[in-house]
Amino acid sequence: MATSAHAGEASKTFPNQHGRSGKIAPHSLAAILLQPKTLMKLTKQFQSYESEITQFIKQLKEKNPKLEAEQLAGRALLWDKKPIDLDESERANTSRVNQQPYVYQNK
Repeated sequence: MATSAHAGEASKTFPNQHGRSGKIAPHSLAAILLQPKTLMKLTKQFQSYESEITQFIKQLKEKNPKLEAEQLAGRALLWDKKPIDLDESERANTSRVNQQPYVYQNK
């Protein structure tokens, strides 16, 4: 393994298809792409672009201003749960009757 000149960071060398050895950079491609100088700026023509779906959703919200409140109510109905009462759950567990191995068998 060869060492690079970058503050002790190591990079590996591998031979490529032509027999030459190439180095793998110690930094990732994502780090290069996310640098501010490499980000692409949109032209003025596309800065104000709005897709058809975005326009549709805006129109829908204008026609029905209660839509978001109704969505939150529906979410609360299906997904939001009440906090668990530990005393009640303990009482339910202690009062549980064990089921017979075969339900239809009489004692």
